[in-house]
Amino acid sequence: MYTARHSYSMVKNGSFGPDRFGHVNIQAVDTIAMRDFLADVFGFKVSDRIGNDAAFFMRCNNDHHGIAVFKSTRPALHHHAWQTQSIVDLSKLGDRLARRGSRLAWGPVRHGAGDNIAVYYVEPTGAVIELYTDLERIFDPEREIRYWDEENLYWINQWDGQVPPGILDHGVPPVGR
Repeated sequence: MYTARHSYSMVKNGSFGPDRFGHVNIQAVDTIAMRDFLADVFGFKVSDRIGNDAAFFMRCNNDHHGIAVFKSTRPALHHHAWQTQSIVDLSKLGDRLARRGSRLAWGPVRHGAGDNIAVYYVEPTGAVIELYTDLERIFDPEREIRYWDEENLYWINQWDGQVPPGILDHGVPPVGR
């Protein structure tokens, strides 16, 4: 005898949450000056470099990056990123947003720089939230900087090389002084 479960639903109601804060991505007019500042003042090391000055992924511990600096026409905080345990947690964000009538802005995607799997959502301030898992950990202090051709978008998306139009244009500008 089969008895249908009344509580069964295709809507996934599981909870999730990030485990910890991971990194920020900032937009800078002069990425080389920002790279040098972070290295000279705080001791950050470059993990990956995109083009000559398009972007720098920099670390201050074993995580592939604690900050990424992207070239832009304006300074801004592009996104703040939060680490989760697995790709399952990333799917739960998609489920939660869909239940609220919203959608992911991008992902899931596997990045080349950092090797992590990520999803993105634009939050109410205009900044982007990244939830990610599986970020590269670097234990060799002498690891060479990986160089990526900025025209080959596999540094940002290994799975299909695509980036949604406008996703890199979001961000929260700094407060005027």
